[in-house]
Amino acid sequence: MLTRHPSDQDPRTVISLLRAYSSLDANVTSDGATTLALPSRIAYPRITYFSDPQPLVVEGGSDELIPRTRTEFGLPHTLTKSLLPSTGILYYRDWLDLHESEIPYVLERVVIADRGAATRASAGDGLPYWSAPFKDFTAPKDWWEPARSGLSRVMRVAENSNEAVVTYISRQEVESGPTLRPGDHDVLVKELEKLARDTKCTVKIIPHSAPWQDKLSAILRSTVCSLSPSLRYRTSYAHAPF
Repeated sequence: MLTRHPSDQDPRTVISLLRAYSSLDANVTSDGATTLALPSRIAYPRITYFSDPQPLVVEGGSDELIPRTRTEFGLPHTLTKSLLPSTGILYYRDWLDLHESEIPYVLERVVIADRGAATRASAGDGLPYWSAPFKDFTAPKDWWEPARSGLSRVMRVAENSNEAVVTYISRQEVESGPTLRPGDHDVLVKELEKLARDTKCTVKIIPHSAPWQDKLSAILRSTVCSLSPSLRYRTSYAHAPF
């Protein structure tokens, strides 16, 4: 359950939730076998499904569907459904329906993410607010593997665990937003190409304009993934284990 306003949401929240959830099974194996099912639901009590105002319904007006804009809060909807295909997503209106219902609704197990509480708890140790599940919870070494291997199956990505793959997703072709300085980008590309020549490592350089599925598939096959600014953590945490 994520309790913050959409403007405060962070893509690290979901990975922190899954880290906390995985601490309930100490025997996750390297191939992703676990006694825990994927979460049944993720609730966003303060986030509406659409970010635009509700259109006015005029009696006797047109029945034509009006395009709406989904709320963005740091985690792509396609990634959420690919990562957690069997998990239902509850938004503000769904949660309000449960809250106002006169029928008891039992939640067997709940993991709550509260950024304010996490920030206060981590204020004294200098760590980021999302680090609590990593610092305070004991989880198995392969805690992330069930979600990552499930995402690989959804994306139909066959992994080669014996091959080291380095992927660089570049934003140099975009006209706005943060990018590397041209000189730094050129140096990085040259060094990656040298790495590929001098070692058995496979290096892939993918433009930001590539389709989302292509970028995610490349990340899933990667041992190390380098992202330009603004691509951030929200996609890169799907990469292959070291």
